[in-house]
Amino acid sequence: MPQHDQLHRYLFENFAVRGELVTVSETLQQILENHDYPQPVKNVLAELLVATSLLTATLKFDGDITVQLQGDGPMNLAVINGNNNQQMRGVARVQGEIPENADLKTLVGNGYVVITITPSEGERYQGVVGLEGDTLAACLEDYFMRSEQLPTRLFIRTGDVDGKPAAGGMLLQVMPAQMPSRTTLTTWRR
Repeated sequence: MPQHDQLHRYLFENFAVRGELVTVSETLQQILENHDYPQPVKNVLAELLVATSLLTATLKFDGDITVQLQGDGPMNLAVINGNNNQQMRGVARVQGEIPENADLKTLVGNGYVVITITPSEGERYQGVVGLEGDTLAACLEDYFMRSEQLPTRLFIRTGDVDGKPAAGGMLLQVMPAQMPSRTTLTTWRR
């Protein structure tokens, strides 16, 4: 992980919740530097980078995770690949006009999120969920509920620091062995 990028892991033992906190600036700048993406595309790539970094931080084995958005919109593909050592790369494919304030649905159109987990040893796993949330974080929370069945919250922000692109995020997840009751889940969402 480059010097200006940071990853912190933590555990709320009394609540059986684990978390990851990440900030990325240097890696994001490297991904964006050779492309002339419109700002909404840069924002989505930044969000994907944060999400992929948070997901790779949860790996308990050597391997990598690819998070990609695919759809029929003007940004029909955006993908970030990262490994358990937090080495990341990514790209987006843009075809057509991108409105200045385009949101995720406008960019991707009808589409889906694909998460591919590739361990260095063992079987590859791929999960696919429809792009039904308004944000990437909401779509990934939906992925965790559908495929992993783990209550998960994601918070992702993008912007500039000292005039350069940067992003950060936090993942909170109930520990698998400590699945909460429905009452606890209601409290969890708050």
